[in-house]
Amino acid sequence: MMAATPDAHAQRVGSDSAPAPARPADPYSGVVVNSTVTFIGQEFYSSFVARWREESGVEQFSVTVYERPSARWGSLVWIEYAHRQVFRAFLSPGRREFVRTAGLDASGIVYQRVLDLEVERQLFRDPDLAHDEL
Repeated sequence: MMAATPDAHAQRVGSDSAPAPARPADPYSGVVVNSTVTFIGQEFYSSFVARWREESGVEQFSVTVYERPSARWGSLVWIEYAHRQVFRAFLSPGRREFVRTAGLDASGIVYQRVLDLEVERQLFRDPDLAHDEL
């Protein structure tokens, strides 16, 4: 009986020589967390994510969409990136089309703000502060 060599095993398991795709350094990068609680917040989140996924390079940024509903004022929604608030708006429950438009517009604003924060993080170095404290 012939013993199997590691090379023979590799040839049987992976017959094609294509390299395995590299895994990202952070497995949670590109996540958009939904912390909304009302229909208005869900509508905003859906329209935001639909446009957000169309932007180039967003798979390396993780953002969170928050909502605080109010019976008097509607809902306050805000978006955070790296523990910083990059977008904030009040949404009225009676204006559904405005909520969708706000979500679409927010994606462009957030994308630009996230890019600006990344440039700032790359250019500004302070030995007394950690990278997430800037």
